[in-house]
Amino acid sequence: MRVYVLSNSKDAQRFFHKLNRLKGYELVFLPTTECQGIAKKNEKESLLYLDVSTLPQSERNKLLNLLVRADNIEFGILDPKGSVDDAASLLHQGAFDYIGKTLWKKGMTPGRFKQALGYTSFEFEEGVAKREPPAPTTDDWSRIVPGKAYTFCFMFFELDLDDDWRKKSGKAHLDRVASALETHLQRVVGPANGKLWIWGEYGGVILFPFDGRTCDAILLCYRLMLNRTIISAEDYHFGTLLSYRIALHIGSTTYQPRGRTGTIISDTVNFVFHLGHGFAERGNFYLTAALRPYLPNGLEDSFVSVGPFEGIEIFRMRRRLR
Repeated sequence: MRVYVLSNSKDAQRFFHKLNRLKGYELVFLPTTECQGIAKKNEKESLLYLDVSTLPQSERNKLLNLLVRADNIEFGILDPKGSVDDAASLLHQGAFDYIGKTLWKKGMTPGRFKQALGYTSFEFEEGVAKREPPAPTTDDWSRIVPGKAYTFCFMFFELDLDDDWRKKSGKAHLDRVASALETHLQRVVGPANGKLWIWGEYGGVILFPFDGRTCDAILLCYRLMLNRTIISAEDYHFGTLLSYRIALHIGSTTYQPRGRTGTIISDTVNFVFHLGHGFAERGNFYLTAALRPYLPNGLEDSFVSVGPFEGIEIFRMRRRLR
């Protein structure tokens, strides 16, 4: 379930940040000018919070009338400045929730949010976003528009830097490692239609648009694991055998280009980072059950189940002799 938060306040993300723990909900933060476009979209059922504190009365009334007529949207009101004289009138018009000045200072909790959901006409099942496979969208980057949601194959990749390596290396050397890593991965994921997306010094998430037919990222990652010794010698030149963790998952998220992903709060993205940081072990390659139908011929027996993680079955690439 997508939750739009339309506000011109930088504090909006702070107010909702505790909802990161809720599975099955994706928060999308946008300015209030996007309200009309969202209300007119023929989108599946969604929730919307509109911040009315900076809107002139005429604009406020116009947008409220638009939301009342939108059958696929349940809307709540954010009023951090306490500018609404009669909050009950908004509830009478159809708002399922009202956030006033006092609650704005405290922040939204999962319990408070779930309580508000009881006043909507929608039926909710916590975690539905992870239990139901996302619908394929497109594998064409030119058709992917920032601010809209799409299905992707998410590739988590992180270099396993030994503590000794970090301690014995200066900043200049570690900067060279980070640069070599990014250059290498950009070169190898490009032919598979991948793009480095949310990226840190030694790893992050790479996106592959997913159309439901094939997933080239699987074979790419398999080769990265098998060719680790050659890659360490030919692409990095640091005189050491590199180790890295990889995890693949299919899911949906709102897309924003690299460098502008700070506004995205996505259940899928959170899961991918949790999987890479909290479950994946050094030097191993994992994929979730969603990837099993897309395994290339000959690789079906190359992965073994290692149990569930956050309700999703995980498979690990069989360890090979090196």
